Amino acid sequence: MNNIEPPVLKKLLKDKGLSLADLAKQARLNKQTIWRLTTGKVAKTRDHTIRNIARVLNVDTRVLRGEARAPELTSGTEPAVSKFQLNVRVSTVARNALSLVAERYGVEQSQIVELAPFLFCWVAEASLRQRRDRLSEVERACENARNVEREIRHFPVPNFTYSEEKIAAEHRSIDRRDLFGAWFCEKADLLDPTFRHDFKTENPLAIFLRNLVSEISSVAKFEGWSGDGSPNYRVCPEEAAELVGGDTDRADELLRGDVAINEMPKEIRSPERTKERAEWVCEKAAEHHKEYLDKL
Repeated sequence: MNNIEPPVLKKLLKDKGLSLADLAKQARLNKQTIWRLTTGKVAKTRDHTIRNIARVLNVDTRVLRGEARAPELTSGTEPAVSKFQLNVRVSTVARNALSLVAERYGVEQSQIVELAPFLFCWVAEASLRQRRDRLSEVERACENARNVEREIRHFPVPNFTYSEEKIAAEHRSIDRRDLFGAWFCEKADLLDPTFRHDFKTENPLAIFLRNLVSEISSVAKFEGWSGDGSPNYRVCPEEAAELVGGDTDRADELLRGDVAINEMPKEIRSPERTKERAEWVCEKAAEHHKEYLDKL
């Protein structure tokens, strides 16, 4: 366990315009606990408590412990935090998902981002392993079919050339770590010109992810890939609805990425202002739709 510096916590609360009750509710803690932390009446604080408070205040946990400087405010709004800038385009859907997942599990957004490469590696290797296992099943089935046909004396000599070519192509695709099956599809087109494949929804990784989350469909759904190559998924619909007071239409607009959560004005972020948040989302979504139609 670590210490929280009371002066730092009080300054951050003031900068954010949050009351003790606001912080307690958003961090899922008792108001008395927050008061004791701000007055220094708690000698040691549990790690998960520090993480929850840091998440709400949008600071690193080291700031709360007095190990790093508190960020300065810029333009009287959000604190400016020095961060490594990735040269990667991230969709509004992903940004909103990051915020909602952090809220659901009470973790910092940075923790999710830091874990992302590890989780992608796990998903990729698990998908490839599943393809290898299923390919082995196909090979065994083909061999069994050959053996049965050989026992039927009046049958022509078994010919599984096409299947063997597809199996060989899939082996090569897996060896190349061809997660989306693009290389295999090129070979399949040559083997059979009538071959049709929906790359967006029926590529191996999309199928793997869709099956993977089928047991938690109330929390996460995966459909496939969009035309621009970005994944098409939705996570944490319950948290999205809670953010806008249970308005499912407004929640859908957040999940679709029509409105960016991080652009929400500071003054309507307190727990009791769900109606104002829903109205703001509705207004921003209408602007988004108008801009889309104007481009058509």
